Formats: sequence, C-alpha cells, structure tokens
Amino acid sequence: MAKRFIVGMLLGLPISLVVTSHHYTAPRVQAYDMTKHEVVKVVEAAPEPIDYSWCVDTPKDIEAEMAADAMELLACVVEAEAGIEDELGKRLVVDTVLNRVDSDEFPDSIYDVIMQQNAFETITNGRAYEVTPTEETYRVVREELKHRTNYDVLYFCYTGYSRYGTPLFKEGRHYFNG
Repeated sequence: MAKRFIVGMLLGLPISLVVTSHHYTAPRVQAYDMTKHEVVKVVEAAPEPIDYSWCVDTPKDIEAEMAADAMELLACVVEAEAGIEDELGKRLVVDTVLNRVDSDEFPDSIYDVIMQQNAFETITNGRAYEVTPTEETYRVVREELKHRTNYDVLYFCYTGYSRYGTPLFKEGRHYFNG
C-alpha cells in the first residue's frame, strides 16, 4: 500500500513523498523528484514493534475521567441552582441528583440524570455552563458523594412544591418533594 504526499507544492519544490508499507514489513519512505521523475532518497524504517500505549487509556483512567467530569457537571448544576443558598440547601440539591441515580424511575448515572430532558432548568437555560463553582460547592459535592444528608428528595422547585412526588419540606428558597 502506498500513500503519496505532495509536499513540494506546499514548499514550492517539485518533490513528493511516498510512504509504502506491506504486511509484516517496515515502512519505506521515498523522496521523489517530479521534474526528473526519479527517486532521490529512500529511507527504510527499522522494523520495531509500535507502542500505542501512550494514546490508549486504561478502563480505570476512563472511569476516573468520567467520574471527574460528572463531579464537575454536578458542581456546576449545584452552583447554578443553589449558589446563593446555605450549605444545607446545596447539599439537598446534590442529594436530589444522587437519589435520582439510585431510583429505578431515573437514569443510572449522574450525567444522564442531569442531562435528562427538562430535569434541571439551569441545564435547559444554559446557566449551569456559565457559572464557576465555589470551593464550598466542590466540598459539599465531595462530602455528599461520601455521606448523603437526605435519601428522600427527588424533586425541588422555587415556586412551590412540585407536581411530581410527595411534598416534604422547604429549605431556603427550594421546596423539596420525595
């Protein structure tokens, strides 16, 4: 199999490169002078095994990155939804997401719960993408991931109890339903 790269046109020279490779043989690179129609240089690459490990993540790396991305998204949602609330108000917003992940009625991941259509107004209106979570918000998210404050909340609303679930209580500006 040969691939021709016409590099001379880019540099204003009448030279092209041809890279050839065959099964079980090392690649061969030729510089070809197009005006003289002859090969001016041939370089044989050493037949060494190629190490692709630098560009392939292990499953643990991928899981860690996905977890970090989910935590960041969750922190942005908490900041957008409850940034002016006290610590308990922020914790309850985190718990709402985590409780949904645990519920059979919602998706099974933080990302999928947050991105579910019309689930969080701050995702729908874009505010969650505009905020920068505070250190307090990150701390609250980390702590709630380890030890949840509330295992019952599934919904919250600013204007009153949601039409979904059962009214539970009001904390700050949020009305929480289970």
